[in-house]
Amino acid sequence: MILRGPKIFFWLFFTVCLVGCSSVPHRDLYESATPVQMASFKRVRLPFLANTKFKVSQGAFGLESHMEPGNEYSWDFDVPVGTPVVSVENGIVLEVWEPNSGGDCEPVFTNLAHNIKVEHEDGTVAQYVHTSAKVKMGELVREGQVIGVTAINGWICKPQLHFSVYRSKENLYQSPDRETVPLSFDGLPQLGKASKGITGRVPQGLQVNLVKDTPETQKTLQLLNEILKKYDLSPYFFTMKIQIEPFVIPHDYPILTLNTRHNGEPDVLLSTFLHEQSHRFLSGPNDEKANLAIQDLRQKYTSVPVGGDDGADNEDSTYLHLLVCWFELQADKKYLGEKRAYNIMKKMDHYKWIYRQILSNEKELGEIVLKNRLHFVSANGNSLKLRTRQSDSQ
Repeated sequence: MILRGPKIFFWLFFTVCLVGCSSVPHRDLYESATPVQMASFKRVRLPFLANTKFKVSQGAFGLESHMEPGNEYSWDFDVPVGTPVVSVENGIVLEVWEPNSGGDCEPVFTNLAHNIKVEHEDGTVAQYVHTSAKVKMGELVREGQVIGVTAINGWICKPQLHFSVYRSKENLYQSPDRETVPLSFDGLPQLGKASKGITGRVPQGLQVNLVKDTPETQKTLQLLNEILKKYDLSPYFFTMKIQIEPFVIPHDYPILTLNTRHNGEPDVLLSTFLHEQSHRFLSGPNDEKANLAIQDLRQKYTSVPVGGDDGADNEDSTYLHLLVCWFELQADKKYLGEKRAYNIMKKMDHYKWIYRQILSNEKELGEIVLKNRLHFVSANGNSLKLRTRQSDSQ
């Protein structure tokens, strides 16, 4: 939202104080943040499709309207009307607020700004303002999914998206305890006030961050880049946020994290990447279907291993990994062929029982997947054919 003139600014500040000036304005953490501190900011993708051009007309602590207590870490992205807006993370649509279509550069339209609120898995809530929604309240959405388009409504002086992430659903704009959180956008190295006026384009590929810049993490990054050049993995970009950290167990949440263990094993690094992305596919909108499939797996396997070399951390996770590893195998076969894919599964030194079930009961597990309508829809929206071996014998 763009405000002009001292009278308007005073009017806005007075109005805000009626509902929220009990809050003490936050210090602009962007101004003096070190790279280590910036790494602690909530990291999200830009809220647009790949290759979308934008201009930052107002960043955090912008003097035009982002000095309001609890609303400081908000952003205005100038884009044409009708620009697709995507969810920055997996989540559930908390609210779609669309009172009517009124909108202009006048304060009278303040309460008519249409917006979409999406609650994330960590409890934070993203708010997308000046939109026309393509989702409904209660709908599960996936990172990168189109949830609406930009539109002219509310107090708006030029086409744009107003975006912010609130601490929780108890800290939204309407609350006297509202609180936005500092953000780090993939593909946008400039932050805060320094971003005002810059133009950019949403990156098309993964955005990879090194948690520790060492020769080993650099080597993993180089190997990952070689893999990305060799194979078109874009159908599996269910999250664009990737980081590399030594001495950690690979995981998909809150940021997909790879370690440096497989620097000499490109096939295993690829399989690990596909494994973690499969976790993301089975979460978000597919979470309910995955739970139904797990119920079928519980009937097939009344007892499963937990911990050690054979199972996952707990019983629920072992059942979930039967699905994740099945999808991992299908993806490996797509890129590496059957022989190399099956060899990877045989050599895994973790989840050994799980991978044995995948190899010996691949077709039967695939039937459970399809029965529960877990049809693989890639991150770019295309359906991929699921293939299993003609024979289940190993």
